[in-house]
Amino acid sequence: MSLFYQRTKLISGLLLVSYYVLVYILIVQISILKIRYARKEGIMAYQYQNKKGTMYYLHATDVVLKGSNLQKVIYYFAKEPGAKAINDLPNGYEVVENKRTGLPTLRKLR
Repeated sequence: MSLFYQRTKLISGLLLVSYYVLVYILIVQISILKIRYARKEGIMAYQYQNKKGTMYYLHATDVVLKGSNLQKVIYYFAKEPGAKAINDLPNGYEVVENKRTGLPTLRKLR
């Protein structure tokens, strides 16, 4: 291999690594800004910390079921508080953590 080819390969590898580092930094910064915005707007979501130490926030959204015009509320956890975050755990539900992944979910009380 020629010296020119080796240098070109090294430079392209460094550019690729620096690109991935910049993208990662931007993703982290966006996440921090979302959390700051949620705190500034006063969005206080129900929080759950799983066994791995990751904090999750409870959200709710209304969906219309296909085939009928019934509306149903869907509850889900996200790693960052968003616009659809809710403050309290819904009545009649409890938080259950997946043993393998640590992802929290809601289930109705038995």
